[in-house]
Amino acid sequence: MFGLYAILLYPGLVQFCNCYIGWIAAGIGSMTMSEFNHTPINVVSPIKGGATMGIYDITYFSNKMVFKGKTIAIRMNFVAHFNADKKIDRYNTYYDRSIIIKASGKNILEEIKLKK
Repeated sequence: MFGLYAILLYPGLVQFCNCYIGWIAAGIGSMTMSEFNHTPINVVSPIKGGATMGIYDITYFSNKMVFKGKTIAIRMNFVAHFNADKKIDRYNTYYDRSIIIKASGKNILEEIKLKK
């Protein structure tokens, strides 16, 4: 019963759990994030490219991952957009995948493209 209550109480919990399960299946044993740098930006007028107005938090940080027993370090960029209710409604991530590809020995995105 608690599981259903948690799903109703926390929208997005199922998607988060599925993502976490995917990380474990891919071989990620742990992640330690540190050295956070936050840059908040308030977009108050329409901008080129159609980006949504409002508050963005651009975050640059270090992520030390244990991947299939190997420790790798990646610098990551995350951007969160906050709606009028101050809730995150968009989330983007940017990082150099080549470090993960080298550690895993395979490029998952290329494999997916070949299957299509």
